[in-house]
Amino acid sequence: MKTINLMLAICLLMLSYPMKAQNTDSQNMKVIVNQEPYYPAGDQKLYSLVYDKIVFPIKPKGTLINGKIVLSFDVLPDSSLTNIVVMQGIEEDIDQQVVNIFRQLKFAPSIQNSIPVKMNVMYTIQVAKRYN
Repeated sequence: MKTINLMLAICLLMLSYPMKAQNTDSQNMKVIVNQEPYYPAGDQKLYSLVYDKIVFPIKPKGTLINGKIVLSFDVLPDSSLTNIVVMQGIEEDIDQQVVNIFRQLKFAPSIQNSIPVKMNVMYTIQVAKRYN
């Protein structure tokens, strides 16, 4: 009976022990992500840059533009952005302006196993404008 209880306790301990996830590529090699892609000047600077460059369309007084633009894009090893897609938008002209702004940006690339690699990134830009 003591042996069964001991074995049960060991099994429960093994099941409750957190397993460390390992990233592997298609060849079952261990992949170490040293760095995710990021905007070198920081996210606050990125959002300020986008807000400063957006030219809002003329709308009637009291109109509110409020929502978020969700972009998906690839950061290439040379820091350029490609495949910029609007996953969720507000208005087509504002969405297109944001895409054009991102086309001009350079991001620090992802580093995996000490090598710069292409990686997909998603950014959400919150936009709010009330016409007075």
